[in-house]
Amino acid sequence: DSIAYVTSASELRIIDVRQMTKIGSYPAPDFFATSVDVIGTTAYCTWGYDGLIILDVSNSSQPVLLGQIPANSNMSSNSYDITVKGDYAYVAVYHGMLIADVSLTRRTPSCCRSTRLGCVTV
Repeated sequence: DSIAYVTSASELRIIDVRQMTKIGSYPAPDFFATSVDVIGTTAYCTWGYDGLIILDVSNSSQPVLLGQIPANSNMSSNSYDITVKGDYAYVAVYHGMLIADVSLTRRTPSCCRSTRLGCVTV
């Protein structure tokens, strides 16, 4: 595929790497985009204090919001990174991890589990 998904301070950018041009974007709600994992035509984005946002990117020029778990509802702090496996998103947050059910049969993601691990320094 010739499409790249890139997070930035103000948006998720969708880039055509053959032309090296921006073909679409989705604005960051209130905070900066930190990570993205794209499975098929669905982009799963972490947005700092805005939490987990799920976008339909089947039309690269006009991503559409499918669902969200705000950070303040289940994450308790910034979201930093994401990996999606099957129906679950694994979200790294400042003091731990959130596991969210993101199955596409339900357009509303829900928190399955979260754990507080404490600050980790690498």
